[in-house]
Amino acid sequence: MIRKFVSHMCAGMTLLVSVACAVEPDHPAVITNATSAARAELQQTVGKALGDPGITLADDALVSSNTLIVERARRLDPNGLLANGRETKPPEHFELMRSGSRCVLVRTSTRESWTLQHVTCRAQPAQ
Repeated sequence: MIRKFVSHMCAGMTLLVSVACAVEPDHPAVITNATSAARAELQQTVGKALGDPGITLADDALVSSNTLIVERARRLDPNGLLANGRETKPPEHFELMRSGSRCVLVRTSTRESWTLQHVTCRAQPAQ
């Protein structure tokens, strides 16, 4: 009876492991529908991630490359010099990944991710 239980348990584990291994890995991706709705969602998502809802992205962001680098706007004083004398925050990096049929934006520094609902993407061709 114990052998039968162990046998069934091992068979179940084998099935579980094979299902887990069948999950498709994420792939670097590029946007295929650069519509106004897709761009707005991307801009809002990046803005939320950085705590800056006024962020502006180029219309072709993530269209030809899966990498997005965002530099914060420099604050200038009335004389046109940097307000605090130097830029203190480094640029933020994001990557667009295709995870199954989903397009997922990943913040490189924290590995936080957001599924983009209005964006369609395809795996980026190997270079």
